[in-house]
Order: sequence, then C-alpha cells, then structure tokens
Amino acid sequence: MRKMLKITAAGALVVLLAGCAQNCTTISSISNKGDSVGSGFGGQVGISTSASRLAGDLMNGKVQFTNKTSDPQKFQYKFEWFTSDGFSQGENTPWQPVELYPHMSKVVSAVAPNTNATNFKILICQH
Repeated sequence: MRKMLKITAAGALVVLLAGCAQNCTTISSISNKGDSVGSGFGGQVGISTSASRLAGDLMNGKVQFTNKTSDPQKFQYKFEWFTSDGFSQGENTPWQPVELYPHMSKVVSAVAPNTNATNFKILICQH
C-alpha cells in the first residue's frame, strides 16, 4: 500500500512538472537576421535582432517581435550580455512579459551593463 502511494505521488509530480514546462529558445544578436522563434513556438512569432552603439559606447540591443497568427501570443523575454570573447557579463535584464495581439509587432530594447558587452542573446519563453 505504501509503495503504491509513493508511485502515485511520483507520477503526479511528473505530470505536474510537465504541465509547468515552458517552450523556451535563445537567439543571438550575432545571427542578425529575421527568424521564427524556436520550434516550441511553431513559427507563431517572428523575431529580428539588431545592435547599435549609443553615446558612451554602450551597446543598445533591439529586438522586433511579430505575431504571425490570428491569435494573441503571450511570452516573456530577457537580454543576456556577452563580451566579444563570449564571456557573460552576468548582469542580465529581468524577465519581461509581452502580449502580442494578432498580426501585431513590437520592438523591445535594452542597454548593455558596461562597455565590455558587445553582443547579446535574447531568451524567450512562451507561457
């Protein structure tokens, strides 16, 4: 009886954790091209990245999201900053929620934490 209870509890935990799983993907600013967000999004959200220097030599990362569907899309994103050698700067932006209505586009941006940051990755997770 006790063994069956443990198996049932373990099975319930697996189902619960699977239900909380998110579809996430990472796109680098180095790719600098338009693409669809990850296989988990099924081509529902298009993305294009760009980066430019601001006054003071800080990098400004910009990303455009485009909802390719007739349904609203909800997800969250954050920027991670890296040096030209690929080392993380460790000062990422917090997660930011986005809701795109059908066929809507939105541009988001973030400024690098220091002058060593020359590239970024954008992490995107669908709810």
